[in-house]
Amino acid sequence: AGLCAALIDAERRGFDAVLCAPCDVLDLPADLAQRLSPGPAVAIGGRAVGLWPAGLASALRQRLDTADDRSIRGWLAATGAHEIDCGPLRNINRPGDLAAG
Repeated sequence: AGLCAALIDAERRGFDAVLCAPCDVLDLPADLAQRLSPGPAVAIGGRAVGLWPAGLASALRQRLDTADDRSIRGWLAATGAHEIDCGPLRNINRPGDLAAG
C-alpha cells in the first residue's frame, strides 16, 4: 500500500517513476536509479528495493483492491519487473546485523 500511495502521488505530480528502498537496507549504490532504469525493476536479493514507473499506479491500486495474491512476488510477476544486480545489500533487522557489517 505504501508503494501504491507513492506511485499515485508521483503520477499526480508528473514524476516518471518512484525509487524505493526500505529504511533497514544499507550499502545502496549511489547509482541505484540508473542501475534499475528503466523500471519496473528490483534489486536481486532485495525485492523491496525497486524502481517503479508512476504509470503503474492504477494497476497496483486495482491489484490491491481485487487480487487474492497481494504479495510483492505477485506484483513482480504481474509487472514483468526485471531483477538487476545492484551489488550486495545489507538488511539490518537486529543489532547484531549492524555490528557484523
